Amino acid sequence: MGKKLCVFFVLSCSLCFLQAQSLIDEAKAKYLLQQANEKLSQSLFEEAVVLFQQADSLSSAVFTASDYTNMAGTYFQLKQHKDALNICKKAISLDSLNQNAYFNLGLVYSAMDSIYHAMAAYEKVIRIDSTHTQACYNLAICYKQLRNYQSAIFYYKKITEIDPSDTKAYVNMGIAYGEIGNTDMLYECFQKAANMGDKEAQEFLTKTGRTW
Repeated sequence: MGKKLCVFFVLSCSLCFLQAQSLIDEAKAKYLLQQANEKLSQSLFEEAVVLFQQADSLSSAVFTASDYTNMAGTYFQLKQHKDALNICKKAISLDSLNQNAYFNLGLVYSAMDSIYHAMAAYEKVIRIDSTHTQACYNLAICYKQLRNYQSAIFYYKKITEIDPSDTKAYVNMGIAYGEIGNTDMLYECFQKAANMGDKEAQEFLTKTGRTW
């Protein structure tokens, strides 16, 4: 009877020790995570990624989706694309509606020349936030790379609907129209941009003898 009580007592103490150690590790991880995000804000990417790694190895439980998104961004800045990809997926597993994680995922896939995966990620961003103009821009660029100029035009139009003052969207839309031989729309887009003060559009129209 006495032996059983002794064994139970030892197990209880071991459990308390493990819980205490876990709390200590979490506190250390939170501190390292804070330091990592500060280094990231200072663009000290190599220092930041080491701190992120140390925090993650101590206690991944303290990481939020935003923390993993920042960690992925750090890997991306260091051109460690496979690591960035894995960490983006961790962020998404914690928050399936994290638009920043999906956007970063798109950037990583683009850097890895996986254009269709990149497009799927940007489309997910737009489904979460229909006003995300940068995701629209990146999708338009992907479509231009695929020579699907009509789809590129669709997203440039979407940008101008969200922000009518975005002259670069008009310029890029005009270029896409030019690629499909629609010079009337090319000049119309450039004229809109020129009237809003876009220097590139003004110079182009001046060189081609067009008024604006």
